[in-house]
Amino acid sequence: MMIECKPTKLDWEDYSSDLDKAYAYEKFNDLSGVEAQKMFLRDLMPRVADLESMPIKPFQYYFIAYQDFLLNKVYGRFDKPDVANCYLSVIENKLKNSPEFIFPIMERLIDSINFVAENQAFFEAEEKYYGNFKDRVSEIRAQVTK
Repeated sequence: MMIECKPTKLDWEDYSSDLDKAYAYEKFNDLSGVEAQKMFLRDLMPRVADLESMPIKPFQYYFIAYQDFLLNKVYGRFDKPDVANCYLSVIENKLKNSPEFIFPIMERLIDSINFVAENQAFFEAEEKYYGNFKDRVSEIRAQVTK
């Protein structure tokens, strides 16, 4: 699989038939991974919602860009906990609802998933709001190894 290549218009499938997918297409179409990272920095939560609306190939390409954004450790002033929480949440949601989206790229995500699990304090993510990252990652690992 070549997720290093930007998704083509064909990869976006029939994006016009779904408003959320069409909006994601409008925001991300033809962006490089680096350009997508800038989108996450400017407006994290809506762009993560866009990820959830994408077809498989754009999702995989731009989720790797999100992973790179997370590992670059340059976040918006108030986004630090949300960067990590959203990252895990997207993985959890895809494993539950669309595993075919996430399984092909899981090997590439393992180091970043472990980074989140081991750095809850770095992300300033209070457990009472975001859960225990180590526990969440343990559950992700359990789902992947089923």
